Amino acid sequence: MKQLWRAETFLFLMTWLFLMVLGRGASLKDPGIFWNTATGATILDTCQFPTVDTYSCTRPGQPWTPQGTFGAIAMALLYRVGGFDAFVLATATIFAALYAWIAHRFIRAGMHWVFTLLPILLFFETSIPHYHARPFLVTTLMMAWTYTRLADFEAGRLSLARLFWLWPAFALWMNFHTGALGGIGTLTLAVLGWIAAYAFGGNTPIASFRHVALLLLLTVGSWLTVFINPYGAELPRSVLTLLRSPVLAAYMLEHRSLLTIAPGNPPLYLLYPEWFIWVAYVALLWLLALANTEWRNWRVTWLLPLAWLVLGVKSVRNAPLFSLLALLSIAEIVPYTRLGRWLSDHDSFIFRKPAPGARPGATGWLSFVLPILLVGGVLSLQASGTRAGAFGAGWAQINPEYWPTDLLPQLEDFERRNPGAGVLNDMLYGGFLIHYTPGLRVFIDDRAELYGDDMMREYGEEYTEAPGHDPQRIDRWIADYDLRLALVDKGLPLDGHLAASPRWRRLGETQKAVLYERVEGP
Repeated sequence: MKQLWRAETFLFLMTWLFLMVLGRGASLKDPGIFWNTATGATILDTCQFPTVDTYSCTRPGQPWTPQGTFGAIAMALLYRVGGFDAFVLATATIFAALYAWIAHRFIRAGMHWVFTLLPILLFFETSIPHYHARPFLVTTLMMAWTYTRLADFEAGRLSLARLFWLWPAFALWMNFHTGALGGIGTLTLAVLGWIAAYAFGGNTPIASFRHVALLLLLTVGSWLTVFINPYGAELPRSVLTLLRSPVLAAYMLEHRSLLTIAPGNPPLYLLYPEWFIWVAYVALLWLLALANTEWRNWRVTWLLPLAWLVLGVKSVRNAPLFSLLALLSIAEIVPYTRLGRWLSDHDSFIFRKPAPGARPGATGWLSFVLPILLVGGVLSLQASGTRAGAFGAGWAQINPEYWPTDLLPQLEDFERRNPGAGVLNDMLYGGFLIHYTPGLRVFIDDRAELYGDDMMREYGEEYTEAPGHDPQRIDRWIADYDLRLALVDKGLPLDGHLAASPRWRRLGETQKAVLYERVEGP
């Protein structure tokens, strides 16, 4: 019974229940939810991976390399089993597993389970931007797993041979989400750090030149796994193009720097001060933990969060990954801090050094039984259509204050009357239209790799009235792409332009969006 009900099991169930309630609508706010599901359904139905765009009126037939085909397939399967309810369940389960894993690393390091609530809270607050049902969840989960494998190897708890399991893990990860490049980059930094420490007589797990050769082989092989996908070299090439794009950071919030000012917007630390403060708390705690140890005892894996801190400042998308690695790093550092030794020497219940031979990465399989039974039971209720509140079907909610669900009757009516028509839409609504009105063709969505820098820049200039704004450009779009419907945010420049034009009439509106139809005739 004790193996079934560990502290980690309790923490998983507690956070899972909280997230199932919280995630009813909060986890369904990313536009990628919709087009990923549609893409996965296409792959399942045709048994072919898409190579050209079929969703837009601006890039029809253009080459397109989806980033994360396995993730799209998984989303399509979940949707077929339990609809959006299954998405809420998957999101809550993955994040609860991450919270329990963070707690587990602290508990096995010697900390009382009650005090693991602090790192759980810190990661919860800093990971809010990623609380969406999308393939990026796999990157968050795999980043935690990769880091703990590296830390366990450096601490002598994992053999070098077992580290080679990273090869199949990276290959699978790359097909779920291209964030695998971040995991491979983290491995590369760790290996280079270990080799440098070995060369200069520092703290390193390398014992011989043979270890150096094997670690280099591991690193090179890991980079080669990025080509094991349906698109070969085209997939990593597409990712690198996005990473080098200056436009992406300027007009997509998730890729914006924490410090720089985007056109028409203040820096993110002023837009979201509370979230920025939570990230700063994690950074401060990690730095204090390092400062409380002898620098001669520092390990390479303890310093890896520094790279992700730099990446997090450069792009807000990476800040939660910094927090995740920093907290896992702190769990490794705590036993070596002066405070940790003092608490252990005074037999404090807060922290006690683990017994010799203890394995901080190990856990019994029985502790997974209750979570698996619970999650499996809820999925069964969702699949059977049984309503049971947060545990059954019908719980997930596409928030009508965020998504224009109240306009679906007009959208579907227009779709029946005008199959294949183009829609002038805000980027946010592209995926929504792809999912709910597949017979229409969107103007743009958040697949930046398809539309390219030029179109993203032009759209951003009109959306925000940034320098370069040209209202006549909107009319050229309408004429060039024969746009006959428009779904835009209320009160923004596109809405103002259409409202002032006699060629467009308003069909309806919600609290957030407005729907227009083009008027025929002179």
